[in-house]
Amino acid sequence: MKQVLGIFILIIISFSVFAQTDTLKEHIVLEKIISIPSKTYSFKTIDSINIIGCNNSTIDNVLSKNSGIFVKQYGSGNLATISIRGAGANQTQIYWNDIPINSATLGMTDLSLFPSNYYNKIIIQTGGAGLSSGFGGIGGSLRLFSSNPKDDINSISFNQTIGSFGKLQSSIDANYNVKNMASITGYSVSNSKNNFLFYDTSTPEESYERRENASVKRINLYHNSSINFNNYNSLNLVLNYTDNYRQIPSIIGITSGGEYQIDKQFRSKLNYKLIGNNWIHNINLALTNEIMNYIDTLANINSYIEVDSKHLNYNTARYFSKNKAKLQIYLMNRLDIANSDYYINKAKQLISSAYVKWEQTKSAFIYHIAFRQELINNKFAPISPSIGIKKFFFDDKFSSSINASKSSRYPSLNDMFWVPGGNLDLLPEIGFEIENSNSLNFIKKLPITIITYYGITDNLIQWTPQTSGLWSPQNVKQVRRYGLETSAKISRKINSYNIFLTLQYNYNISSASKSELSNDASIGKQLMYIPLHQAHLNISISKKNLSFYYHQTLTGRVYIDNNNNFYLPYYIPADIGFDWKMKTISDITIGARVNNLYNENYQVISYRPMPRINFLLNLKININRKNK
Repeated sequence: MKQVLGIFILIIISFSVFAQTDTLKEHIVLEKIISIPSKTYSFKTIDSINIIGCNNSTIDNVLSKNSGIFVKQYGSGNLATISIRGAGANQTQIYWNDIPINSATLGMTDLSLFPSNYYNKIIIQTGGAGLSSGFGGIGGSLRLFSSNPKDDINSISFNQTIGSFGKLQSSIDANYNVKNMASITGYSVSNSKNNFLFYDTSTPEESYERRENASVKRINLYHNSSINFNNYNSLNLVLNYTDNYRQIPSIIGITSGGEYQIDKQFRSKLNYKLIGNNWIHNINLALTNEIMNYIDTLANINSYIEVDSKHLNYNTARYFSKNKAKLQIYLMNRLDIANSDYYINKAKQLISSAYVKWEQTKSAFIYHIAFRQELINNKFAPISPSIGIKKFFFDDKFSSSINASKSSRYPSLNDMFWVPGGNLDLLPEIGFEIENSNSLNFIKKLPITIITYYGITDNLIQWTPQTSGLWSPQNVKQVRRYGLETSAKISRKINSYNIFLTLQYNYNISSASKSELSNDASIGKQLMYIPLHQAHLNISISKKNLSFYYHQTLTGRVYIDNNNNFYLPYYIPADIGFDWKMKTISDITIGARVNNLYNENYQVISYRPMPRINFLLNLKININRKNK
């Protein structure tokens, strides 16, 4: 790591000598051009307006209402993961300000631990598009970007949310700046009893019962500051600390044993940016610490896992204006050190990777070629290539792109070192995917997107019982994934009303096509908890300082066993709400939301009920002072 850091410093020093010939305006244009994700791949952006509209929620709830991807929630306030194009949660990579944060031990990320009010942009990259951000995203990747400080105002904001089932959340944020430095600091505390009524189907009477042992308490601290030394050099520091306590309710029909879990997460990233001569250079140094402590007093379980991760990344890109081309080089280094009660010794893993992409725009088409090479504990992995082309027709009113990619995911530390059962001989999962994306803009303010894809995942890792009676992870299956993704957006202004409507529909088949298990009845069957059908409807209507919104999601049946004998029925929860902004001495926003508007009884995970109809009230006071 020290040698790599030295190389990065030499590179920056050498480029800084030639980095001061462009103007500030040219820098802004250059950064905008280079920061746009590959145009040949499909991606979706959730902006700050949609995030703020979720009223101090968590990232999993933002995604369930805005993304069109499947969010697997184990109940209100409990574990929440995502599935993109039928891939598992550990095959979807999560990035915090471009730093990979999937747990080194579990291989996945719990999105219920991320408060939405500290993020202003979310990018969802599907399929091979995730290769540009890192490795491991066979299904795709999710990129979370923290809110940046404003350099033209000093402000302080107070936010109070109260709701059903004992929900109470308070937060305060301060934005301040001095000369060439701007900072934002936020603190929030949230409590919820989660003692909602649910429909108990485990007894012959099928009565309504109240959820027990389900409370959640969370503290979050956030800081983001930046220093602009001049038009060419800047330094940015982002800090985030979360302390989360949650009780873990039992499944329906089982008496609660008083289980609970404590999660503590600290993340920090220092970024140095240099711009000049059509180049942008970024060095990122990040340190993260995660603690997970699960306690079940009745079963005498006290499981403690702590992971320290160090990241050193260098990302450089150049725009060739004459050729209308972009060159990107991305070097990543990650060292994970994990300590667990179920490891013999501390587990270590060093991952390095290099990514190179060339993207060029011709007269009527765009193409890209990219490669990623990984080094896992000093062993080279197979190269992951990506290629794509996008063609424009009818004066850019119709475009079609075709992409192909190969990606890989390596076993988690638990897969390799867990005692008993860990397997050091596991092979990496290998994913292949081809995608066709079509955009139609024949009708003004009515863009339509139609995407089809086909993918295969080899060497799927699954924990299976062995002849010794122990469970151990093995490479046992090949999975085939294919489907359809469609969306349409309508934006209209009628008199003084601004109307926005978004429709999304996804169809996905994910099934095992081969298996190393004898008499495996899951061949050709839909994978567990992967819906075939999903649909989303978002409506937003605003007039001056008043806005109204309506969200509804349809999730088709999901199978809860490998043989597809049992399933959970479809569910279509809806939310409705409004925000009213008043201009006085300060900006005051009053909001209200009704969740699960039609009082639907449903479960995302079998025997773990979701809340019925519930209410939220929100008050935000923002005091601003413009800089002179």
